[in-house]
Amino acid sequence: MICQKSFRLIGNGRVKYMKVETIYKSDFTENHRLDSSFYLSSGATADRIIKNYIKSGEYICLGDKGLANVWQPGRNIIAYAGENEEYVPYLQPYDILEYMPIERSRLSSHQNDIDSLRVEKGTILQTCSGRNLGPLVISDKYLEKFVFGSDLIRIKIYDEEIKYYVYAFFLHG
Repeated sequence: MICQKSFRLIGNGRVKYMKVETIYKSDFTENHRLDSSFYLSSGATADRIIKNYIKSGEYICLGDKGLANVWQPGRNIIAYAGENEEYVPYLQPYDILEYMPIERSRLSSHQNDIDSLRVEKGTILQTCSGRNLGPLVISDKYLEKFVFGSDLIRIKIYDEEIKYYVYAFFLHG
């Protein structure tokens, strides 16, 4: 067991509280870390929980043939179309919030991985910039004719009912 003492100021005095987390020998062997702040961070805790679920076989698969597929294309795969070159219309992430967006630019249809920039109808599109998440929409048939850059997280959920629950959660979360 590992502990970290913290203090919280309430009124005129200090109230002590302690965060406690159970750490196993395998955690030390895998991570080679001894500092309590590492093991008590929410990221490390989430990582341990997920690994334990995977080891036990009691987990929900979100990837292939599972509930959902969440992805974001790699950066720097955009090549703009030259004059008289075949192109696909390009939208910037925040253009998805407009009623009937028009193309912002034209990308070369001959570039590698152009299809990875497309979205299908029914995909939840979440704008993002750096570490910040922005507004989201569910794509429709109109947006299928455009391609989008990497500042747009794509969330494809196969169950229609769950898709709308997830959308509402992100919308009001």
